[in-house]
Amino acid sequence: MDIGGGSTEFIIANKTGPTWMKSFDLGASRILENLQASDPLSSKDISKLNAWLEEDLQSLFNACKEYKPQILLGSSGSFDTLANMQFQMKLATGYISDNHYPLPLKAFYRIKESLLELNLEDRLKLPGMLACLLYTSPSPRDLSTS
Repeated sequence: MDIGGGSTEFIIANKTGPTWMKSFDLGASRILENLQASDPLSSKDISKLNAWLEEDLQSLFNACKEYKPQILLGSSGSFDTLANMQFQMKLATGYISDNHYPLPLKAFYRIKESLLELNLEDRLKLPGMLACLLYTSPSPRDLSTS
């Protein structure tokens, strides 16, 4: 998964290579611009975002049902921030290398809840938060429940 400003790319692969890939017009900046949400996000904003993602990502959900991926690899500043926050919040469960940080779902949910509850000013104060990403990052959605 690669979250960009204007789009997000997903590639599903197995040991022999890619089996499915698609780019979605759901980049962080595009979502933020189109959602026009309150700060922090209201429950109405979250519902609107989830409905939008549910509709636009239907082909991804179908591909996940078909190919059953087991691991999500993230490549973007958003994932760097999640790794940094996990480390700073002492949620890290293991360090593998300078560019590989596992993020267990439990840690992801804790970070997600922290982000959803706070406004921009308070999110800037979170340990490990990279300020440059706050202006383009929407709330994360757990795709594993679909």
